[in-house]
Amino acid sequence: MKKYIFLIFIPLIIGIILLAVGAAIFVYGYTKNRENNFVTNTFNFDDGTVSGFDIDVSTEDLVFEVSNDGDLKVDCVEDARVPHTVTLSNGTLTIRKNDERKWYEKILSFAFIESKVTVYLPAGVYGELKIKSSTGNITLPGGLSFESANIDLSTGNLSMKSGARSSVTVESSTGRIELLSLKAGNIKLTASTGNITLNDVEASGDITAKASTGRVTVKKTVAEGVLNVHTSTGNVILESMDAKSLKIETSTGSVKGTILTSKIFSCSTSTGKVNVPTSTEGGLCEVKTSTGSISLSIAAE
Repeated sequence: MKKYIFLIFIPLIIGIILLAVGAAIFVYGYTKNRENNFVTNTFNFDDGTVSGFDIDVSTEDLVFEVSNDGDLKVDCVEDARVPHTVTLSNGTLTIRKNDERKWYEKILSFAFIESKVTVYLPAGVYGELKIKSSTGNITLPGGLSFESANIDLSTGNLSMKSGARSSVTVESSTGRIELLSLKAGNIKLTASTGNITLNDVEASGDITAKASTGRVTVKKTVAEGVLNVHTSTGNVILESMDAKSLKIETSTGSVKGTILTSKIFSCSTSTGKVNVPTSTEGGLCEVKTSTGSISLSIAAE
């Protein structure tokens, strides 16, 4: 009988041991991180001229700001063990994170201080902007403009007010994408579970927005080309916007809103309801849903 009782307590004993080991690892990691010296390293490029950007970071927030003094500099709030390399060569500002820690050092690392990279630029027009990020948020202000912008992020959010003459291309997983008060050429936005928002945007070309479960909102936005939106379960909301033509396709998501000028509507759904004007003028507005409803109107009517 005592033997069986002992066998019953074996899993409990093992659990207590594992809990104690886990607690010891946490305390060790916490202690080591308290010893970490988070510093701010500043890189000044007073004599350099920047035309393009090649940035690859991971968990850091990346913020662009218009410099008050007109100088170019980069501030990195970082763990001293994981510094950033910032260089300016042939007009390209390159930022990289150098993480050469052992795998066990990464496991035992707990971030109690947020790392951040801030790029200060004079207001103006620049060349290509290329950014790759993981969990960090990206902020691009007004007052800056680029020839093109190519941004790749995972769970981080993007808030962009900087224009791009040629194109804006953004790919995201769960992160939120927001384009606000900017001018661009072609715009291509792709997200999975994150929402996509365009507000007060002017596009001289096409706008393409693809999302899975995320919502797509197009507000006070005008595209000289085609607005192409594709979602799965996410809704599509149009508000006081316009394009030469519109092509919208969803599965269970609904489509509703207002368009500024008359369109020829070609709309269909399987089980949802359809409520659109009977206009026979303007470009084609083609909307197709499965179970989602369609409700559109012309703002002038």
